[in-house]
Amino acid sequence: VLGLVSGGWLSDRIPGERAILPYALATPLFLVAMWGFDGAVLLVAAAGCAVGSWAQQPIMNSLVTDYAPAGAVGRSFGVWFTLVFGVGSLASTFTGLISERWDTGATFLVMAMCGVVVAGLLLVLARGVELRRDCALDALNESCE
Repeated sequence: VLGLVSGGWLSDRIPGERAILPYALATPLFLVAMWGFDGAVLLVAAAGCAVGSWAQQPIMNSLVTDYAPAGAVGRSFGVWFTLVFGVGSLASTFTGLISERWDTGATFLVMAMCGVVVAGLLLVLARGVELRRDCALDALNESCE
């Protein structure tokens, strides 16, 4: 619940492209901690990973709403949820194969590496959106002068 509420709260206050970044950047760190530690640290890392993962869901929903073409919001959510739940369900098979081939720790490292790639892509996206907004504001200001 904490992840869903915090992600929704943050996405109501700042653009979704920026709101998702703290969660996307922190989640791989929690996954690495889950690989390397046990006991209380493992429990805190697992809780942090859960909060970070769940927080991204309302933010991604707001991004789908922001970027869906007019008249295709429902279809866009259909595609998004197919990717998340359909393709995403293959992750359990993939991580199971990693765990069988190597060990459980390798599973957390691979998931962390995937998370780092996603976080990097989101950083590029956020920067691109900011550059476009800046250019749009500059063009608007020049036309107003």
